[in-house]
Amino acid sequence: MHQPTKMSSYLLPWIASAVIGLSAISPVTAMAGMTEDEVRNYEVLKAKADKGDRGSQYKLGLCFANGSGVTQDFSEAVFWWRKAAEQGELSAQSNLANCYLQGIGVKKNEAQAISWYKKAAEQGSRIAQYNLSNRYDRGEGVPRDVAQSVYWCRKAAEQGLANAQYSLALCYRNGEGVEKDLTQAAMWYRKAAEQGLAEAQCSLGVRYENGEGVTRDLEQAVMWYNKAAEQGLANAQYSLGVCYSFGKGVAKDLTKAARLYRKAAEQGLPQAQTNLGVCYAFGDGVPKDEIEAYAYWSLASASDNLAKEKVAVMEKRMTPNEMVAGKKRSLELLREFSLR
Repeated sequence: MHQPTKMSSYLLPWIASAVIGLSAISPVTAMAGMTEDEVRNYEVLKAKADKGDRGSQYKLGLCFANGSGVTQDFSEAVFWWRKAAEQGELSAQSNLANCYLQGIGVKKNEAQAISWYKKAAEQGSRIAQYNLSNRYDRGEGVPRDVAQSVYWCRKAAEQGLANAQYSLALCYRNGEGVEKDLTQAAMWYRKAAEQGLAEAQCSLGVRYENGEGVTRDLEQAVMWYNKAAEQGLANAQYSLGVCYSFGKGVAKDLTKAARLYRKAAEQGLPQAQTNLGVCYAFGDGVPKDEIEAYAYWSLASASDNLAKEKVAVMEKRMTPNEMVAGKKRSLELLREFSLR
């Protein structure tokens, strides 16, 4: 089964999650598209920020980033986050690091991003810890250091960040930065899966299907594949389809299998396109249709050797008109999938 790669960085959003308390001040006129409360809130925060209150400086940065009560201005957001960050405000440090990493409101500077991630990570920010782990893993802004990557990844994972738990599981599975340990890998996959991370749910399903780090249990595999498939993960939809095709951990149901292959195929997963082609070729769960089979195999053939072989075999016995129809249908499917 397909094994996803390490998760990408988790970038801390700077959208305010709650309305900040307002002080009673004289009425002001709201700017276009803003409420009077937003403008009042901005003015209260500005007054406190000017006096050096780091929490207000951080929240004032949010106002500028979101255009709440004031015209959106990322340079001003960075200005105020820097002031708060220099006083040790953890969320401001993380946001400032993100700005340097992405070049938002300030010139892109990976060294500065690393510096601020470190400050926030050392204070216990699990998001900064995870982002710092990814920088070390990729050698972005710092020399690549797998040991440091695992160190910070573990810190974030132990604080319950699902993406970090998933990444740590990958490290244990592949023996990257730690001694290979399939039991530890399964444990961390489970922690992330139980938080609803689809990639971890699918990977835990693979562990149960293959008996890696856990006792082989096909019913558990199906359960975890199903959870991930319901979230739309193509690899899980494909894997669950295989289970229904062969009755692995679930009653054999070719119609359900074909339906799942289709969902994954529509997301561009080659092996799902190949299997759906097989369904059409033999009438398994769908009406038999060799033109449709050829069309799906053609789509998958660029990256799936089995599909490539099937296209070659079928073309030897197809009429010219059938080949034209099959290629036309393949292009139609490609257009349909691109519109989804």
